[in-house]
Amino acid sequence: MQSPCIQVCRIDDTTGWCVGCGRTRDEIARWGTASNSEQARIWQQLPERLATLRNRHDAESWGGDAETGCLGLCDPDYDAGVCRSCGRTLS
Repeated sequence: MQSPCIQVCRIDDTTGWCVGCGRTRDEIARWGTASNSEQARIWQQLPERLATLRNRHDAESWGGDAETGCLGLCDPDYDAGVCRSCGRTLS
């Protein structure tokens, strides 16, 4: 099964999840040896985890771009002043 990694590798201190793919350090380390059923179980959890991370994004918690507080996981609409993905107001 394909890895969910998108090459945005940073562990969120609060959740312990990678902000790019949503996996824990342990899940990332075991991915290559995990069974298909274990990988499928992890994949099923990722949308909810990533939604949680997106809902928390801001310059302080993400440490990303100072203007948007984003690491490229969001879809900023600078004209409207909001993120198209989550609706947050851009800083």
